[in-house]
Amino acid sequence: MGVAADAAAVLTSMVSTASTAASVQLRIRDSPCQGSYGLKRAYPINANVKQSNGPEDTEAAGAELARGLAPGDVVLVSGELGSGKTTFVRGACRALGVEGPVTSPTFTIGHRYPASPDVSHLDLYRFQGFSAAEWGDLEPYFDNAICFVEWPEAAAGALPPVRAEVRLSHVDPTRRLITLESPDRTLLDHLHGGADTRV
Repeated sequence: MGVAADAAAVLTSMVSTASTAASVQLRIRDSPCQGSYGLKRAYPINANVKQSNGPEDTEAAGAELARGLAPGDVVLVSGELGSGKTTFVRGACRALGVEGPVTSPTFTIGHRYPASPDVSHLDLYRFQGFSAAEWGDLEPYFDNAICFVEWPEAAAGALPPVRAEVRLSHVDPTRRLITLESPDRTLLDHLHGGADTRV
């Protein structure tokens, strides 16, 4: 059973359906150096796990993370289809000053939204890997911007250093489990519930 499934089972037993904007701090002990997408890590991971009861909660979680980001930061956003990845990014964009529509860039690969700083939003769903030429097309999105990358599996090992990873998973038709991880504990310390270090 995966980390998200394990966390979902624990969360379901701890949080009642009637709870709103629930935030639960979990200590996940399995595979302490195993990151998303099967990548081994040499550093401890700080995790914040919370439940979203709807799109508003998911946007609020994105906004909360965004307040700790700076130009050059890269955030990976993964999850099943329909789990709320673009909704999470939309909340982050609003908190960072993006005023126009924030939509999934699946068919355009990426959007760069003017703000202060600029915010880039990439969707790599249609990619299986990257050639040097394709990476050259993506590189400007990372220049002096905060960059959110949906479906980052295709670019494993090719992206700039990652500040945070976000995973969204279905709990039921309306609720989502949002797991935020970062090697930088200070990024998660300002979130509701704080950070928990995997040991």
